Amino acid sequence: MAQTERARKTSCSKGRVVSVMKIRQHLPGIGYLTHALIVIGFISSVEISEAATYYVAKTGSDSNTCTNATSQSTPRLTIRGGASCLTAGDTLFVRAGTYAESFQNGIPGGFSWNAPVTISAFGSDTVVIKPSSSVYAVFDLSSPSSQYIILNNLILDGTNTTSEVLKVTDYAHHIRISNSELMNSGGQGILTTPGNGKRGDYNEFLNLKVHNNGPGTGNGVHGLYIATSNNLIQHSEVYQNTAYGICLYSGSADRVSNNIIRSNLIHNNAVSGQGSYGIIVSYGSNNLVYNNIIYGNNGGIVVKYGSPNSNHVYNNTIYSNTNGREGYCINIDTGVVSTDVRNNLCWKNTYGISNQGNGTTFVNNLTTSDPLFKNAPTDFTLLAGSPAIDTGITIGTITDDYAGIPRPIGSAYDIGACEYNGGHSTGGSLNPPSNLITTAN
Repeated sequence: MAQTERARKTSCSKGRVVSVMKIRQHLPGIGYLTHALIVIGFISSVEISEAATYYVAKTGSDSNTCTNATSQSTPRLTIRGGASCLTAGDTLFVRAGTYAESFQNGIPGGFSWNAPVTISAFGSDTVVIKPSSSVYAVFDLSSPSSQYIILNNLILDGTNTTSEVLKVTDYAHHIRISNSELMNSGGQGILTTPGNGKRGDYNEFLNLKVHNNGPGTGNGVHGLYIATSNNLIQHSEVYQNTAYGICLYSGSADRVSNNIIRSNLIHNNAVSGQGSYGIIVSYGSNNLVYNNIIYGNNGGIVVKYGSPNSNHVYNNTIYSNTNGREGYCINIDTGVVSTDVRNNLCWKNTYGISNQGNGTTFVNNLTTSDPLFKNAPTDFTLLAGSPAIDTGITIGTITDDYAGIPRPIGSAYDIGACEYNGGHSTGGSLNPPSNLITTAN
């Protein structure tokens, strides 16, 4: 899997704010501000110098001290044991092997994305986390300390879970999982809910494979079930899940808002055979869905339930979604308000675009002409002469395509997820970029 390097930067933390407040009590007058800023810089440098790297390996021992575990020659044995050493800014590297563990909280949090806690496979090592007996989830994060945590380059196997692979709920927020595989759960691959703490938001799901989750029957278990706001789902492959690939749904009005779903490959979901789309958007506003390739599901994209309003569906390629009773490329259902649908490419679905909503905007969607794909569904590259080339409308929020190619290359934006680049193959499988784009929150 792709590896991502992120440089640490200084930032203000709650601890530093408290220290400055204490300084103010002893430095009266305007002069205290200068002294406080000097101390902030000192504390920042101390935090960076104190950030540590720890190791876990199958040859280790949890009787090794945390100081021992900073050396690869004396690692701890379990991920839980290694995680107990972590504080904000620290990294835990896990060596190759299968770890029969699960986590209901138990991972210290960070202060911000500049000072997170990171648990990652070491280098190119293959690390599998697979509980050995029946548990609720592989990771169930709900506590106030579960914030600014990065899980990277891990295989999370939910074979022995009764529910999710990863759940973020209650007071947890700002969880990033990247370059990882989440599979084989009895429930959702990923679930976010507000819970009692009304958080579970501001998460990032980047460069993932989310597949074979759910019991294979019913219509309520999905690849990613997002019931919170301000999440990013990017450069992920979502496939062979029981129902929807990506489900934005809450049951509470305007609870699922400001999410971004971009540049994902979503295919062959709805294993149950019931009416599930690649993506559903509901119960919220200002969700942005763009540059996705969606094929082989019961339907492409549906906006329905809970009076969703002011959502945006741009530059998606939606191909051959023909299973079950749905089969629409894009379906804007009754009760939906002000959906903006632009530059989408629909081909070989059972139906085209259906609109029963109010105030829906349709601009420059291609629904009836052969787009001249190179070799769909394995390669959605546009061939020369495609009616999708240079016939889209400019959308300022979209600056590149599914493969990271800048838009536009020609005189105008192309329609669909893939910008024509002289026949350069974008492929039907994901080749994620190494420089991930993440949110700034």
